[in-house]
Amino acid sequence: MLVLSFSTESYSDTFLFSKDNISFGCLDCGSSDEKSICSLYGNYGLEHSEYSIWNVDGIGNLQRQESPFSKNGKGLGIFDSNGDFKGHLHIDNSETNEFSKLLNYAWLDAKQSHFRTKQNFCKLMRQKFGY
Repeated sequence: MLVLSFSTESYSDTFLFSKDNISFGCLDCGSSDEKSICSLYGNYGLEHSEYSIWNVDGIGNLQRQESPFSKNGKGLGIFDSNGDFKGHLHIDNSETNEFSKLLNYAWLDAKQSHFRTKQNFCKLMRQKFGY
C-alpha cells in the first residue's frame, strides 16, 4: 500500500509548457476552469485535444520526448505564474515535485492508461487543492 504525503509548498496557477513555449494547461486550476488539465470541456483536459497531456496521439504519446509518460524523455516544464521553473512533469521517480509524484502514482495505479490516469490524477489534485 502506497501512502502519499503532501508538502506544504503552495502552488497557484502552475502551468505546463513545451520547450517551444506552447502551453499545455494549468496543473492546479480547478477542474471547472477551462485552462485546467482536469477540465471536462477545455482544450487541456480533453483526451483528443492537441494541447492535452491525456492525448495518446499527441503530447501524451509515449514516444514523444516531452510526454509526461515517456520513459526516455523529460516531460513538460512546470512554471509558476511568475514564470519560475519548478521542474518537469514526468512519471520518472527522479522528479521530486509534487505534481510528478502524483502523476507517477496515478499512472502506476491506472496500469498506464491515459484515461484512468487522468481520473486518478484529477481526484488526487481535488484532494490536495480542495476544488
